[in-house]
Amino acid sequence: MSLKLASNSSHNIIYQLKALGCIKISGNDSTKFLQGQISTNAEEMEQNKLQLSSICTHQGRIVTLFWAAKVDDVIYLIMSKEIVASTIIHLNKYAVFFKTEISDTSEQFKIDSFFHSSQPDSEPDINTHSIQKAQFSLSDSQLTLRLTPIENSASELDRPEQDNDWFYQLAIRQIPWLTLSTQSKFLPHNLNLPALNAVDFNKGCFTGQEVIARMQYKGKLKSHMHLLTSKTLIEITPETKIWANNKSAGEIICTASSPPNGTALLALIKDNDLKNKYFQLNSENGPILKLN
Repeated sequence: MSLKLASNSSHNIIYQLKALGCIKISGNDSTKFLQGQISTNAEEMEQNKLQLSSICTHQGRIVTLFWAAKVDDVIYLIMSKEIVASTIIHLNKYAVFFKTEISDTSEQFKIDSFFHSSQPDSEPDINTHSIQKAQFSLSDSQLTLRLTPIENSASELDRPEQDNDWFYQLAIRQIPWLTLSTQSKFLPHNLNLPALNAVDFNKGCFTGQEVIARMQYKGKLKSHMHLLTSKTLIEITPETKIWANNKSAGEIICTASSPPNGTALLALIKDNDLKNKYFQLNSENGPILKLN
């Protein structure tokens, strides 16, 4: 899949985020425990490197979508803060069989982020924005997340949060996220997770693996995730229907607005309706959305 990159306006910007939370997984069996739960290979996690991944139900539906990162002997799962508590409840059902501890560390860190440019020299030096040594930076090919302990955070980090702008940048890169209302609603293939390297089909069994593998090798998905944009700011909830030619053509997965850019929406759209370049929300009289 070819990811659509944002304009250079997102480069050199460090976003302070309050909408992200963090789960800490520690203990001797942590890697073994996660290997049976997450859709990527926990045994091949690299130090301080972000890996987009998911946790699914036995029916293959995504309970949570997150970035995993290993720091020394601890594994952190970074996700939308609103789904942290329900994710911990889900994980605890399986953790009783392992020597592992699961804790919500969302209130222990300040989290900020920047998106990578095609010109590395133009990227901000995220370490210059805090003199504290306790922080750690985690990166993948598209973004860096920095976690700084609250008690060690520098005053320079006390800026207004920029969650909407950051989620807008995720959306236009076609990187989805989940909310409370969309937990256990979508298959990994609905959110293009295999194309985002968020599913490893060679790692062996994990919860939901049989259903997900069947979709990969034998299934035929009739709807796929696509990016829609509007020049206006639209407040819309996930699972809202989108329309084309007076009929339902799909539903919203996640959305974010960012003045003056407008609104970016990731939507699950029926393949048969992709011949349309424009869609509408709610009904034929809703706001116009452009297919990107």
